[in-house]
Amino acid sequence: MESIYFDLENCYGIPKFKESFKFDERRKAHLIYAPNGVMKTSFSNTINDIVLEQETKDFLYPERKTRRVVKYGGQKGKDIDKADILVIHSYFESYRSENVVALLADDKLKKKFDQLHKEIDNKTNSLVKNLNKLSGKRKAIDLLAKDFNVEIKDIHYELERLYDEYKDQNIEDFTSIKYGNIVTSDSEKILGDKDLRRSLEDYIEQYEKLLNESEVFKVAFNHTSAENVLKNLRKDGFFKANHQILLSESSKPIGEKEFKKMIEEEKKRIIDNEMTKEFNEIDKLLSGRAGARNLRDFITNNEELIPQLLKFDEFKRKLWLSYLFENQDIFKETILNFKNNKIEIKKVIEKAQQQESKWHGVVQQFNHRFSNMPFEMQITNKEDVVLKSELPSITFKYKDRGEVTDVNKEDLLQCLSNGEKKALYLLNVIFEIEARKKISNKTLLVIDDIADSFDYRNKYAIIEYLKEIVNIESFFPIMLTHNFDFYRTVAGRLSIKGCSNFVVRTDEEITLIKGEYFENVFRTWGDQVYKDDTILLSSIAFVRNLTEYIEGNDSEIYQNLTSLLHYKKFSIDGIKSTEEILVGDLIDWCCSIWGREDSRFERDRKQSVYELLLDEANKIIRKDIKEEGIEYKIVLSIVIRLKTEIYMINRINDDEVIKKIKGYQTRRLKEMIELKDTPEDNIIDKLIEKALIITSENIHINSFMYEPIVDMSIEELKNLYKEINAVMEELVVAY
Repeated sequence: MESIYFDLENCYGIPKFKESFKFDERRKAHLIYAPNGVMKTSFSNTINDIVLEQETKDFLYPERKTRRVVKYGGQKGKDIDKADILVIHSYFESYRSENVVALLADDKLKKKFDQLHKEIDNKTNSLVKNLNKLSGKRKAIDLLAKDFNVEIKDIHYELERLYDEYKDQNIEDFTSIKYGNIVTSDSEKILGDKDLRRSLEDYIEQYEKLLNESEVFKVAFNHTSAENVLKNLRKDGFFKANHQILLSESSKPIGEKEFKKMIEEEKKRIIDNEMTKEFNEIDKLLSGRAGARNLRDFITNNEELIPQLLKFDEFKRKLWLSYLFENQDIFKETILNFKNNKIEIKKVIEKAQQQESKWHGVVQQFNHRFSNMPFEMQITNKEDVVLKSELPSITFKYKDRGEVTDVNKEDLLQCLSNGEKKALYLLNVIFEIEARKKISNKTLLVIDDIADSFDYRNKYAIIEYLKEIVNIESFFPIMLTHNFDFYRTVAGRLSIKGCSNFVVRTDEEITLIKGEYFENVFRTWGDQVYKDDTILLSSIAFVRNLTEYIEGNDSEIYQNLTSLLHYKKFSIDGIKSTEEILVGDLIDWCCSIWGREDSRFERDRKQSVYELLLDEANKIIRKDIKEEGIEYKIVLSIVIRLKTEIYMINRINDDEVIKKIKGYQTRRLKEMIELKDTPEDNIIDKLIEKALIITSENIHINSFMYEPIVDMSIEELKNLYKEINAVMEELVVAY
């Protein structure tokens, strides 16, 4: 047996929640019915924070201390790791499963694939560290990808291209320049300035003129080229072999020292002496410019590189090439490893393509379960999923009036309903669940209203899938919903009624009580009505509902039952006033309409139903009710409405007008009552409106829908009843 312990406090509105959920053969899942705004989303968001490794707090009261404890095996157990948690939200459009690659058909192939990629990554790490060091940037590889206009996922292919293209060329050495010192958002913006670009062009024109007049340099062979030649000749042992250099315009060969001296003297003559005017013009334009400090310092210390700035994007690429080839052995080793492993990866893919993948099984399962969707799905990029670690690429075939067309996801989303969009989201959920099934790790599943907004057919498709999930031994599902019909259906179909709960909230804490009302509540009431006064009174609306179906709303019984739900001051046309109706009358109607047995009722039939309602309401107010008890809520709702209408009738004080009201009495009375703009009447107005809204939902109970009553807190009704008594009875004396 496994148990999961929760101890939460001040988590997104949850005041306090402490509960332990046990899982075994009998308790395969737990189901929680929570009305909107009580717990559901706050609970799932709190658990999701563990997955995201972020803090949980109380939004409205951030100063309150938060506690978030989730453990295996009780209060002293082991903390649940984030990898052991999956939170399935009601809808999350951008959600993508991170474990779909685990669905590769052959585990051996998957391990081989992972090993090959790991080798590539390990070799690349040395190259990346070197790039970071030389460029002065922590994420140099990302910047390199951007400057060469490739996506980071394709960076190995780009590095391979650069190596093959430039390995036999002389790469200009810019390793003394840190990319981060010259390439900034300010420098790129400044270099786009028209005046500065004109000055740079003037500088370059004069510079090239002087190069062509030089004995050493030319436009195609500037000082950088000369220094690279000197460096490479020295590196290759040219001068140690007593070789010398013969320049084209000289008759005398020279050695290493003479060549180096000639480069420095010619460089100084051209840049430091002849180019002063042009340099000063550039320096003048940069002086005082916001953000120009780095660029000005660079130009001052590297005046010979000014020509590079006019083609700045090209210069950035030259910097990266210089960094890459600074240690050509590392670069070569990285690329050769990638080339070799790429061949092996291709073999893995070819084998995988010959096998039936579980990806396809998931898509087929989805298409089968949601067969009434206007689209079908297929996976087209199985190779890329493995080779480049991408998520499966889904193609959609949209069906309409017998025609089928291919559409992309973005266009498809524009023409789908909310329910259909959620079905698409569920595909990724199924991917994740199937992947975790295969991995077989323990997983706490928090499922937050997964079927919300679905039509009935798709809702049942989801329930059938949930039925499969709860039978997986490594899964520990906790399902939350605010949909009572879904709650009843899941509890029944998944055989987890014993593990189904209602949420009870007070200002201090949230607790769980045993769930009820899985079957037709009126079937249970059918036997209880004989002895339980609260059940008898709660049945008024139900019997009235049945009467409407059987005899219509013109029936005398229907009209009399209406007098128990709307206060009738007078008997009119044979229909009794509210206070004239006796318990014996109500019993007779229960027998004739509901089929109850008259002889089984054990109570005083001569008591007024109105008096019994007041007695029971006062008993309920005094009770400490922990169970759900919708019968208590119905009785309170009936009495609240009757007391509210009595007040309004007395306040209007016009019997002839009151007698003419034929329908929608509470609303009509609200429209007719004349309230003043005083603090007292403002309170009355709000209470009447609140009573009208709440009791309308609760009193109109029928055999098909009683979710509004389950959602309503008994404490809220108790408080409203007390307010009605305290305020209205006190003020009615004045009118």
